[in-house]
Amino acid sequence: GKPSAHRFISFLYDHERRDEAGLLNVEPAILRRKMNASVYYKTDTHWTGYGAYEAYRLVMEQFAAFPVLKRDRLVHREIQEFSGDLASLRGLAGEMNEKLAGITAPAPRLARTMTWLDDDSKIKTWRTSVNTNDKADGTVLVIIGDSFSNVFMPFFAHSFDKIIFVHHKNGAFDFQAVLAYEPDAVLFAPVERFALILAGGMSID
Repeated sequence: GKPSAHRFISFLYDHERRDEAGLLNVEPAILRRKMNASVYYKTDTHWTGYGAYEAYRLVMEQFAAFPVLKRDRLVHREIQEFSGDLASLRGLAGEMNEKLAGITAPAPRLARTMTWLDDDSKIKTWRTSVNTNDKADGTVLVIIGDSFSNVFMPFFAHSFDKIIFVHHKNGAFDFQAVLAYEPDAVLFAPVERFALILAGGMSID
């Protein structure tokens, strides 16, 4: 249940200011769920809804002041003939398929819209997105993350009125722009392989 001492993430988890930084270790929860569900795809490098929901619950426990989507409201679904990016990287797109059970969130009570903001980034997936129910003076969450954060959106749509996703751009994101959204909560969620790169240009302060 504890990462190897040789991983950079171990340094972060053992840091004396870990609690001050609000650092969350999602691995134990993911491993527990793995005992009876697929938390990662076999043909893709990303986690499934099962894995993402466990991380979502830990984040909401940290935030504390916002509504949480309960387990008994999750929607179960069967994914047929899925072939992800791992299959593509191996040149087996459409040939290496999988069938698995999955979960997602139910439709939120208020209809939501998704928009993408103009961005000078040449990488399309780095564009900032806004997912909102257009409620006046609603709660705002900003997620600074990467492709792993996409599967969070259906869950967080039940906890916040507006979700703004900002790609970390390998540390080149604008934190002042993040604060300009006047968020009620901020989730910094890069995958582990980016942790060392991002830490090089950031401070816990």
